[in-house]
This record gives sequence, structure tokens and C-alpha cells, in this order.
Amino acid sequence: MEVFLGAKVCPYLHAPESKGTDDYIMEFRGVFSIKWSASRMDSAEGNCTSETFDTEEIIRTVRTMLIHAIALNNTEGFTMALEALEELNIGLNWSAFSKSIVLGGSEWNTPLTLAAKLGRTSMVATFLQKGADPNLCSHCEGISTGRTALHEACKSGHLQVVDYLRTHGCNVNMSDTRGWTPIHRAICQDNTDIVFKLLENGADPRKSLSISSPDVKNLDVIGRASLMFSTNPYKLDPTTPSSFEWNCLSLAANCHQPQLVTKLIQEYFHEDLDCQSPSGRTALHEAVNLPENLNLNEEINVQKTT
Repeated sequence: MEVFLGAKVCPYLHAPESKGTDDYIMEFRGVFSIKWSASRMDSAEGNCTSETFDTEEIIRTVRTMLIHAIALNNTEGFTMALEALEELNIGLNWSAFSKSIVLGGSEWNTPLTLAAKLGRTSMVATFLQKGADPNLCSHCEGISTGRTALHEACKSGHLQVVDYLRTHGCNVNMSDTRGWTPIHRAICQDNTDIVFKLLENGADPRKSLSISSPDVKNLDVIGRASLMFSTNPYKLDPTTPSSFEWNCLSLAANCHQPQLVTKLIQEYFHEDLDCQSPSGRTALHEAVNLPENLNLNEEINVQKTT
């Protein structure tokens, strides 16, 4: 089975994880070595044959192979793709559009953000050792998403990756294009252990994010805060502001996390518990929005605390 380096598709990249990826890797290694060497030789001699491949197309193919090796957690393909990028003198600070084999959907990722999202700690370590920028955001055609590897690891709940990124230069207070910092991501996904780790290492619990009401209604793709717009008849606050501004305390209250609310009040907000957002809402306003199917015992603890 031939692998075409100049094409966007090669058999290895679309092989199911269970279907002999090692065979594709071996074939890719042999074909890449032969074709790339031939391409360089032809270029040096001033020749141009049908067997000479465009360098940019080779680079795109190797980058795609790296992204898929990360997704499949295939260490051999990962190592081979890194070696090929080094031979091509290509770094790791770029984004690629890919259809996720593991998570579904399509999105832009840097190699580092994808590895962090999937909890590939050893791959994250390798990228940083080889010069990947820990604060580089994924971007689409020059437009940044603002999401760093730390945002992705916090959202996905990979504490070991978070700890490694934190000790290798990641900015714990960087906001993405929507205003979300890594700690906001962790709170919204109920990753309390990560929230505590970030607070211990400089995360600012007072930093706020602002989001419009229509966007809040769609937060089911982000986390538990989507529950605030419930049709539950026991909802206490009938008014809905045009936008919401949440610091960590308000967000934790909205997500109904009593343990985190208690810590934030005791260590960070004990003197200004009633601080209001621009819309006049306090953490208590957020806590009394009762979502459907809520554990009412936990909810009572949140409301008593706030």
C-alpha cells in the first residue's frame, strides 16, 4: 500500500487504532526516507522529476501524522513524526485543523494543546523540552482562540498535565477570547482538585469573565453552568440580566460546588462576600438558581455558605 507524501491523506492517518497502525508507521518511515532524500538530491542537482515532492506538502503530511499520533497515543508514530519535523527544520509552534478521532468534532489545535487536552503527559513533556511555547494559543488562520495548553488540561481534568505545565512557564491567569482563564474552565467542569492546585500557585480568584445571556443558555457545551436556566418551578430569581459577570466565587456558586465556595469565602472573599457584579448580582444570586435534578442537600449547603 503506497503512502503519498504530497497528499493530505495517507492510510496511517485514517487507520482505526485497532487496525495495524505499526505497519503503516513502518511503511511511512521507509517511503518518507526515500522520497525526502530523493527530493533533496533532485533539488541540489537542479532536477525536477515527477517523483520530486513539494516540501510544503511533505510538511503538512508530517504535521498531520503528529496530530494523529497524539490522538491515538501511538508513541512510535509520535517519535517518527518528531524526527521528521526536526529533519525538515520545523518547530512545534503551529496549529492544525483536525477531526478528532478520540473526542469527535473538528477544531484547531497546536500539538501541545491537543496533548494536554488528552492527558498525554509524556508527550507534553517532550514538546516543552523541544521548545514548544507553553503559552501559545491555538489559532485559526491567524485568529487566536486564546486557549492555551493549560486551558485544555484544566477543562479535561488532567491534574498531572496541569502540574507539569504550571512548573514549565504556563500563565495561570491567561484569558481566552471569551474571557475564560484556566481556573474558570476547571470550576465549570467540577475539577476541584485542579482549582485548588491553581489557587495555590497564583491563580486570581477575583478575575472575572463576562458572557451574554444567550451564550449562557448554550453553556451545555462548556460545563455545568448551563443548568442555571432551568424550567424548575422552584427557581427563585425570575429576572434575567442581559449579561453575566462571574468571578470564581460566583461561578462556583452557580455550578453548585459547596466545598469550593467554602474555601473561596474563607481564604479570599471573607471581607467582601456581598460584592456585586455590574448587573447587581452577588454569589448568593447565583447559588439560588435551582437547576433541575439538583442534589438539594448540596444546594442547601451552598446557600447557607453564601
